[in-house]
This record gives sequence, structure tokens and C-alpha cells, in this order.
Amino acid sequence: MALSMPNGLRVSTTSKNGIVARIWRFHPPFRTLWLALVLGWCSDLLFYRQRLSLSVPVFVLLAVGALFGTGRLDGVRPARRNLWLLVPLLFFAAMVAVRANVFLTWLNLVAVVALSGLLVYFYAAGRVERLGLAGYPAVLTAGKIG
Repeated sequence: MALSMPNGLRVSTTSKNGIVARIWRFHPPFRTLWLALVLGWCSDLLFYRQRLSLSVPVFVLLAVGALFGTGRLDGVRPARRNLWLLVPLLFFAAMVAVRANVFLTWLNLVAVVALSGLLVYFYAAGRVERLGLAGYPAVLTAGKIG
């Protein structure tokens, strides 16, 4: 039996061996809102008056985990052919913690933002390897606009 509540929460009760379990689940829009609030709180905790060193890789791992977790809850499978983007994304995020040069840190952050955008855009479908040189900025711009 599932009860729908007006604030976006759904309570489903299941009975197994005489034990009634209540599972609280959010509707997808409210789940996205709560996830955004939690990620915003984590970014405030990690970045406000802090050095970038370990904050960037930790936040990238949280954001990627949130992407995959939300995809799993919504029943969206990631396209395996695009998961190779995780390797350079995590590499450049880790290099922010290692490098002390300001320019190299800036380049690593630009790479993290660009690879994150490509990963989100091509999470479920498409082939990132078929993009031409002009396709990368076009995809990132289309992702911001659309």
C-alpha cells in the first residue's frame, strides 16, 4: 500500500513476516531539490574559507555519486561507452590537491568543469568520442542553455 502525502513525500508500507516497514521516498522533483541542498551545504562546508586542496576531489566524488545515485533511483542507466570520462575527471580533480602553481590549478579546475559538463550531458546516451573539435564547446553551451 502506498500513501501519497501533499508535501512530496510518499510512504509505502510493506509487510514481510508480520513486520510492517515504512519506506519514506521523495518524488523525483523533491529528491532533486534535497540533493541540490545537500550538495550546496557540502560545497559551503568544503570551499568557504578553505583551500582548494582536498575539497575539489571530495566534492567531485560527491557530485558523481549523486549523479549515479539519482540515475539509479530514477531508473536511468549510464552509457558505458561514456564512463571513460570518469578517469580524467578524477585525475584532474586530484591534481588540484597536488599542484601548487596557480595557473596549473586553474587549468585543472577548467578541465574538471568541462569534463563534468560532458559527463552530465552524455550520462545516459550519445557518444562523446564522435564529437568534433567544435562539438565540445557546442555541447557545453547547449547544456547551459537547455
